[in-house]
Amino acid sequence: MNRTTTAFYERQSEASRRREEASEGVAYAVVIQKAVALVGREVEPERAERLGEAFHYATGAVLAPGYVVLRRRLGLRPVTAGLAYGLSVAVVVDEVANPLLGFTAPPRAYPFATHLRGLAGHVVYGLTVAGLFEVMTGPAAASRRKAARSG
Repeated sequence: MNRTTTAFYERQSEASRRREEASEGVAYAVVIQKAVALVGREVEPERAERLGEAFHYATGAVLAPGYVVLRRRLGLRPVTAGLAYGLSVAVVVDEVANPLLGFTAPPRAYPFATHLRGLAGHVVYGLTVAGLFEVMTGPAAASRRKAARSG
């Protein structure tokens, strides 16, 4: 995901980057700064960014079962489920929950390129979750597990 979003960011116009920088900062670092502020503390920007990145990855791990619901409960094919999952995470977390909870500015505060970058990154994330899940639970994984039990 990060490689995708970095590639998109590097291709954004200078004006778009400046507009984005006028916001509060990297969203997941802002989440950490605001959460820490709720308990009356402060955190240095560099530490907030490191903790925010860890929080970002942890959130992705916690939300990954959403893919399983789309795949197994709704019966979607892997690519369709991965796309739907990635898009859902982008919309629900980035576009709705973060601004609603006051962790980020409202969506209109960001340039359109920022939203496209987030969508692209989350689609890659969703497809990656799909690929990993299918490799870990598919027929080849089942044969490996069966062979390990009998061997």
